[in-house]
Amino acid sequence: MYHWDTIKKFPHANYRVTAPWSHLERMIKDYQDDQGLILCPDFQRGHVWTEEQQIRFVEFALKGPDSGLEIYLNHPNWMHFSRKTKYNEFVLVDGLQRLTAVLKFLGNEIPAYGCWRKDYTGYAHIPVDHHFNINIASLPTKAEVLQWYIDFNAGGTPHDPLEIERVKKLLEEERDAS
Repeated sequence: MYHWDTIKKFPHANYRVTAPWSHLERMIKDYQDDQGLILCPDFQRGHVWTEEQQIRFVEFALKGPDSGLEIYLNHPNWMHFSRKTKYNEFVLVDGLQRLTAVLKFLGNEIPAYGCWRKDYTGYAHIPVDHHFNINIASLPTKAEVLQWYIDFNAGGTPHDPLEIERVKKLLEEERDAS
């Protein structure tokens, strides 16, 4: 028998903010310049999404879903100003691919729906419902951050392209039947 209390829990993010895309570039740059945010720390797998995957994510996000909009960072001393730790890196733990895709769209490096950001009507104003939820935890050691990263990323199975094609055919059949 296993009891819920025996599961070692990660602390909840000490800080959570909804970051509209209209402020995202500035916010990330400020975190990098003022707090030393590292977007691709040594444990990240790097930039692995293709341009097509980046475009598809941006197009998905522009539809306004509630899923896929979380970004997780860690800073050992965030909201713990008197804590002294040997480990002191402010790092992106989860969300590099999503964040990179959106920053590329905002920087006019990739299009969405065949248009560059600069070509959208109301270019200067991205609706506020286009956002990320930025979560900042304060795990005090790199070992805890590495374990958090592993726990985030070791469980899922990527969809095989044939599986996606199978579901696309089901969708096509469903639309034809309607």
